[in-house]
Amino acid sequence: MLLLKKLEISSLTFDILLTTYLDRLKNSTYKDTTTAVLGKYLSKIPSESLSVYFTNSGDLNVTCIKTDLLKFICSLKSSPAKQDALEAIVKFWAFLHSTNKIPLNPLEGLDLNVPQSEESRRLKLIQSIQEKPRTLEELKQVLWVSKRTIQSDLEDLRQGKGLFPLKLEVKTKNNKVQYTCSVHPIFMAFNLTALAELMMGVKQVLTSDVLYRKPFEMIEQQIWAQLTPYAKQQLEKVLGNGPTYSKPYSRFMTEDCYLEDNVHGNLVYSMKAGKPILITYKQEESTLYKLVYILDLGHGDKEYQFRDADSGEKFSLPFNRIVNAEGIRPRA
Repeated sequence: MLLLKKLEISSLTFDILLTTYLDRLKNSTYKDTTTAVLGKYLSKIPSESLSVYFTNSGDLNVTCIKTDLLKFICSLKSSPAKQDALEAIVKFWAFLHSTNKIPLNPLEGLDLNVPQSEESRRLKLIQSIQEKPRTLEELKQVLWVSKRTIQSDLEDLRQGKGLFPLKLEVKTKNNKVQYTCSVHPIFMAFNLTALAELMMGVKQVLTSDVLYRKPFEMIEQQIWAQLTPYAKQQLEKVLGNGPTYSKPYSRFMTEDCYLEDNVHGNLVYSMKAGKPILITYKQEESTLYKLVYILDLGHGDKEYQFRDADSGEKFSLPFNRIVNAEGIRPRA
């Protein structure tokens, strides 16, 4: 049976598979582009048969497929070319899986966003090593560039060149690179109050008769896109919907608040992360447990607003009735 399977796989040449795939494409312009991209990609694979990616035991060698893909994408010069090639190749492998030519999709879950500029690449780099320590090989799979380019970017970040006007403390330990800071690198010097002031200033410019609106619109969009759901919610309370903003904005949570491992700190942490949390609360003589999302945090006499993670039902509780909150904060 295993021998028959190997013979079946070895008969599936990439030329046949590519022809079958292209026959299904309707858009002629996209078909021409895809033909060129996939033809170049498949020519770099050291075999004409799909069997090159199967082990002796008949398993698909996903690591080998990803390694060859990474090598090919990194060999391309321009970011748009890399983006187009990556999308075409991922669709091709997904097609092979959907038509039962391979047992699984080897590229499922792959990050398909190729940075389109040096600035966006360095921003994605610093975001990636802020999340967790990564090797240069792992960073290649995120940024789709060579190790030499990544090393150059890291050195420039350490020296404060280009993207950031200050030197970043990027460390290397056990061959892994990490940047330890709990906020987004763009806003390292900002708390929520400072961000509110910045956004208010941009809004006021946009509501005036300024001649050059486009740069300010882009600034507003880029800032907003980088904010967490928690930050957006808090800023919306301040900025409102009108052209002028005069509401007080001094009641933001400090970072120290959500870092505290207590009921309120865990609730803030859960809200900022956008993840559910298990709360224990009192209701008359009973103690109840419920997995919830936090919609709003209580201030003073204001009650906390929740949404049941299972039923979707919204409800509110005063803080003094919440006994415990746990479930998402990482533990050392």
